[in-house]
Amino acid sequence: MLLLQTLKSHLNEECAIVYREFSAICGTNVQAATMLSKFVYWSDVVHRTEPQKCGWFYKTAQHLYDELGLTRRGYEKARNFLISQGLLQYRRGGVHGKMHFCVNFGRLLEMVYEIKGMVAPKNILQTQIDRDNYTIPKFIPLDKWNDYLDVYKDKKGKFPSNKQKSALIKQLARLRGKFDLNVVMERSIVAGWIGFYSPEYQPSQVNSYQEQKHIQAIQKEIQEQQRQRESQAPPRSEAAKQEQKQIMAEIMKHLKKAKKW
Repeated sequence: MLLLQTLKSHLNEECAIVYREFSAICGTNVQAATMLSKFVYWSDVVHRTEPQKCGWFYKTAQHLYDELGLTRRGYEKARNFLISQGLLQYRRGGVHGKMHFCVNFGRLLEMVYEIKGMVAPKNILQTQIDRDNYTIPKFIPLDKWNDYLDVYKDKKGKFPSNKQKSALIKQLARLRGKFDLNVVMERSIVAGWIGFYSPEYQPSQVNSYQEQKHIQAIQKEIQEQQRQRESQAPPRSEAAKQEQKQIMAEIMKHLKKAKKW
């Protein structure tokens, strides 16, 4: 007992507690569960002492290391996981651009209900946060939305702006009453479309990623074979060259037809 009391006298009274429910939510990502538990504590403090901040608080990398023992790589991994689950928002603010955080308690409470096998009240959450820290309606499947952002970037070379996201949300809002949004979004993801369309929509000018890549691979292979033949074969007559061009044109014509639905 004396040793225990002596030990406690050398320990910091602030103990990092990880809630069991958060461990279940974060799975093997122990760092995320630890960070989430600590952030819930700080959110409670801010709500009680500075309600005008609406739950926002800042933490530096040094704070996270001192309080949780998280290295930069560790806290970035934990932060990215929490953001991907719609549990955390972040932004830089203040004179020195410190990182500020805010826990999405609606989403967190919803997930706690889920792991306990309970049905969450319908009015518990009307919005959610995507991985870019953008607020989207709850009716949009978050996983499909985040997957679609990758498709958009692949097609356009950059992620959609907030204005473009707003337009995409309006498209989904128009479709939600008539169609399953999971199906609608999956079609756009697979086909690589910029936008969302009803299942009846069959754009003839838009190809799926798989089709595009397949066609490009065939074109590349044909061109490579052509170069090899030209480098190995003896000089051909002008008529033979013209015949070869016609054959190539015919092949490309069929490939272009294959692009269409």
